[in-house]
Amino acid sequence: MNSVRAILLLESNTAMSGVIVPVPAVLMDVLGRSTLQRTIDSLSHSGVTDITVLAESNSASPAVRNLTVEKANIVRTEAASLWRTAESLFETQAEAAANVFLIRINAYMELNWNAIVQHHERHLNRVTRVWHGTEPQPLDVFLVSSSRRNDAAFLLRGGLRASRTDCKPYEVGQNNEDEYINLLEHEFDIRRLASDALHCTCNLRPEGKEIRPGIWVAAGARIDKKARLVAPAYVGRRARICPGAVITRGSAVEHHAVVGHGTVIENATVLPYSELGPGLEVSHAIVGNKHLFHLQKNLCIAISDSRLVGVVSDKAGLRVLGSTASLLSFIPRQVWRGLTGHVPESEPAVNSTIDYVKSFNPPEKESAQMSAGLAVMRRYGNQ
Repeated sequence: MNSVRAILLLESNTAMSGVIVPVPAVLMDVLGRSTLQRTIDSLSHSGVTDITVLAESNSASPAVRNLTVEKANIVRTEAASLWRTAESLFETQAEAAANVFLIRINAYMELNWNAIVQHHERHLNRVTRVWHGTEPQPLDVFLVSSSRRNDAAFLLRGGLRASRTDCKPYEVGQNNEDEYINLLEHEFDIRRLASDALHCTCNLRPEGKEIRPGIWVAAGARIDKKARLVAPAYVGRRARICPGAVITRGSAVEHHAVVGHGTVIENATVLPYSELGPGLEVSHAIVGNKHLFHLQKNLCIAISDSRLVGVVSDKAGLRVLGSTASLLSFIPRQVWRGLTGHVPESEPAVNSTIDYVKSFNPPEKESAQMSAGLAVMRRYGNQ
């Protein structure tokens, strides 16, 4: 597809809740890579020679302002001039290509881009729009003939809402059963995408190495030998899984996240730079940015106790300083405790139901009597 180019429009608005605001869903890592980057990779692999991402330079989201991608150019403009800039970009791209994709990036899409081009040319379309679903609904994906600049202008000035000409639409799955769409409209969609990938019901594959069937681990991840990973599961780059932790039932721990001692992650996603305390059981949820979104109850809860859900610094230098300070303070404390035999009591947080005295103790110091909840966690780990 040497004669095809693509313009991807990235807007800051998102319908997601407090777990991932102010980062657009398409910039969130899912199994180690954002859906925006996966779309770029897919287009590039299909032979699209020139891909441009148009992003807002004055976005409230640092992730949008500081966006970096591979295999694509980034053009930045103010939100008020986004569509006008896109129209100008189309004029430039149309000089060197027969067709141009115009795509608002607001979903994860596994599309057969070559089949769309063939459909467009076979039906002599001026503009081809992609539709999906058993009761077809439109996606914000258009293929426009370069010679139809007025049609492109109409599309872009209307915010990719409608075309001025009726052409034969391309329906997802009509020629390729492997095509897959996830609209990323809700936190549930983020979790479903990770689960679908880990259960191989779509073509998305985790970034990392499959160390055992269904167990994916990215570079730099640290998994304690006493932790348990039950397939399918994913641990992202430089994530840390502490002793006694259990990752099971399609769970994903994204990059630089930390799962504390004895904590169980079941059918859940831990977002990047999130730290879970010890002795927790997190299931059917997305955790990040000091929030927990429970998928079954459709409820987002802010968590102020950093011993339950904390944040890991996204600055490498600060992480190194924190680790060094922790080590330097740990050694004198251990020497003092060895000399005095004194073990300080851990204080629970206000209004917390977690017994921190038990949670922070290693397994050899736990009593032989285990609660029902703890027994369930051990059962998951032995499956």
